Amino acid sequence: MSTDGRSTDATNADPGLESAAFVRLVTRADGDALAASGILAQALTQRDTPFQVTVGRTVTERTRRAEAAEADRGDGDLTLVVGAVDADLPRLDADDRPATLSAVDRVRALGGTPDPVLALAGLVAAGVEPGAGESERILEAARERDLVDRRPGVAVPTSDPAVGIAHSTRLHGPWSGDPDAVRETLAEAGVPVEPGATDLAEDDRRTIASVVALDAVGDDAASEGAAAAIRDGLFPYATPGDAPFATVGGVADVLEATARLEPGTGAAL
Repeated sequence: MSTDGRSTDATNADPGLESAAFVRLVTRADGDALAASGILAQALTQRDTPFQVTVGRTVTERTRRAEAAEADRGDGDLTLVVGAVDADLPRLDADDRPATLSAVDRVRALGGTPDPVLALAGLVAAGVEPGAGESERILEAARERDLVDRRPGVAVPTSDPAVGIAHSTRLHGPWSGDPDAVRETLAEAGVPVEPGATDLAEDDRRTIASVVALDAVGDDAASEGAAAAIRDGLFPYATPGDAPFATVGGVADVLEATARLEPGTGAAL
């Protein structure tokens, strides 16, 4: 039976994750879906359940990959799709809810602990403000473990703000693509940022955020959505310690960028 791209209710379906011998995840190519796949993959790793993640950009491609996986599956294998699929196959997510939330629920049902930073990043990629609605519990878990700390500044992947701002896919300004141009702009605003600088005062971070916001919204190429984009990119949740990316929004940025250009790399991340 074809679902014509519609969702199979992830809460009512019983794909047998608890007892699967091998899991094939076929996921759509966006930051939310990549985060959801990563959360589930971490849980499977903790359970010593082997898995494979495949990315399909379109409904047709996901359907083809999922049906090929089904045709080749052995006893106890499971094919699980993240995103719309034109086949009667188990889906992790539902169309009216971020895939990340469905992944968090499924991992908790397995008795696991979802990575709250990756979950928050997936929600940001899905357009959800951390702490809003169902994400409140995830944000609380991250705070309790000291994994996030909200501070002034801009949500970028790198600890060096000039590099992060220049290469952000969530911000656009006259300095985009050029870290030296960012440094020059910030120096003119009284915040000289040397290459590799990471330890900035809060007042300097506030100034950087103000400069970026004004340049992004005031640029001649700014779209109507620039104001909303810059609002979401300010006052980020930082990821202190040994986290690979500097902010939750930065993780979302990386997931979204790799999903567009190198989805296999995004799945690995």
